Formats: sequence, C-alpha cells, structure tokens
Amino acid sequence: MRRHLSYANVISTLCLILVVGGGAAYAANTIRSTDIVNGQVKSVDIGTSEVTATDIADNAVSSAKINDGSVTSADVTNNSLRGGDIAANSLDTTDINESTFVLDDHFTAADSVLGGCSDDNHAGAVCATVDFDLERPGKVLMNAAGNWHTTALDDLSGPGSDTDTTTGVLGRCVLRIDGNSITSPTPMGETKLATHSSGFDATFALTDMTDRLFTGLHTVDVFCIEADGDIDWSNVKLTVARVDN
Repeated sequence: MRRHLSYANVISTLCLILVVGGGAAYAANTIRSTDIVNGQVKSVDIGTSEVTATDIADNAVSSAKINDGSVTSADVTNNSLRGGDIAANSLDTTDINESTFVLDDHFTAADSVLGGCSDDNHAGAVCATVDFDLERPGKVLMNAAGNWHTTALDDLSGPGSDTDTTTGVLGRCVLRIDGNSITSPTPMGETKLATHSSGFDATFALTDMTDRLFTGLHTVDVFCIEADGDIDWSNVKLTVARVDN
C-alpha cells in the first residue's frame, strides 16, 4: 500500500531537523551568568522573598536603599548603639527613664555630727568640719546652721580681755573650703539690753558655693572667731553637696 504524507508528518519532521541541526537546545542547569545579557534580570524575574542575605555583597546596602523610618528596635542589636550614634542634645526626658538614674557618683554629700566651739583665746576655732572625696570636678554647696549664746558680756581673762566692752558680745563665723573662706565672716552678737544666755540661744545660718573644684580630698569647716566678750556656739550642723556634674 502506498503511504501519503500528512501535514502532521511534515511539521514534526521539520521540528526535528531544526532541533538537531541548528536550533539552540539547553539541558537542565546549563544557563550561566554569561548566557544572560547584563542588566536583563528584572524584579519580575525573581520570586518574592527569594533574595537572601547571602545573595547581597557585604556593605552593599546603603542608607539610600532603606526606607526612612523602616528600621525598628528589632533590627538593632542590643547594646550596640553608642554615644557617637546619637545626635548631640537630641534626647529629652521623654526618651529617658529617670527612675533608672543612679546619682550617687554625681553628688558627694556629708552631714557632720552636731558640733560646737568656744574661742576663748580670740584666735578662731573650728566648730564643725567635713572631709569628703570629690570623685570628679564640680562646684560644692556648703550650708551650716547652729546656735550661739552669750556666756559673759565681759571676758575677764585671756587674749583681748583687756579691750572687751562690758555691754555686749560679738562673734563672727564663716564657711571655709580647704582652709580658705570665699566670703566675709557673718557677724552675730548682742548688747546688754538683750542677752541670749545659755538655754535661750539665738540661731545662725551660713551658705556659700565654691567655684569648680578639682577631684580629690577636700575639707569644709565652720570657723568662728570671738571678737568681744564671751560668745559660744553649739548644735552646729554642716552639710556639703556637689551641685554640678
């Protein structure tokens, strides 16, 4: 029997000739980077979420590639941010948990025991003193309060007794830092018409602030001088605190 060529026979034979003879045939996994025209792989050619960290070169992603405001706390390693990463004066109280502050190192404060003194030699006497170690430079606020009373209007013995008046007493007290006073002494006293004897004491208060001091050990004291008569000081309490950082 004689066979006849059909349209299907012709087309299948032609396809076979093209593939075997001159068509470009690729086996699986044979397409390489050199087979792709540069710049021709587009976003639509890449599956969603298919690019991973290993596909990105180190230091290749810059600030311009990141959406503003898209980096969150979860994207930042704990304890990795430093002072240099934060703009100067950019933090305020809303950014800081104030209850976490530990200010022990920022303030050095000490209260003396209640002290007192009498300056019968008219040479000056230390009524209260505080020694403290300033851990970093800073100004120091000094406060003192206490009582004074007239023991006698006329000091009958000791230096200056020959020049004492018989109608009053006079004393002066000052705050000192490392043996030096910053301001003039504060006077206190009375005349015979109003005598504060023991048990009916008068009060005094002193306050002063130093310039910026160096770190290290410092001494603050209340120094009182008996200028006329016999005046004594008691219940002297001295408080010292650093007031800046």
